Amino acid sequence: MNSMIQFLLLAVLAAVALSICAKYRVFPLLKLQLGKYRVALANDGALTVGIHSGGRISGDSDAIVTTRFLLVKQGSADNRWTPVTSVLDMPVGVLLDEPAAITDQITVQLLNANDGTIKMVANGAIPAGALVVTAGDG
Repeated sequence: MNSMIQFLLLAVLAAVALSICAKYRVFPLLKLQLGKYRVALANDGALTVGIHSGGRISGDSDAIVTTRFLLVKQGSADNRWTPVTSVLDMPVGVLLDEPAAITDQITVQLLNANDGTIKMVANGAIPAGALVVTAGDG
């Protein structure tokens, strides 16, 4: 089909879709839903304090840790972090420090919030192509 005809058909289709959305007031509903999610994220507590350059967040340790680069989860309170202790735990980031006391300040690199790779400690050798999951000890 000629590219000009394809373009015209696409423009007509877009106009019809826009008129249907306007008729049934779909756009305000979408805006309301997005607004609701923004409010939920904005009120998340620990993750909203300060500006997190490069996906890093600081907080207090909930445990004494002698190894860096372990996976961590939300601790006992907002802005507190502890290593994952079960394969069922949901990791939030990677611990970049070695807290010597329970209330030491630490830095956590949030997962999927940086533009590169994150160094982590593996529980054992990882074969090429293997599925990587959390271990019970971080």
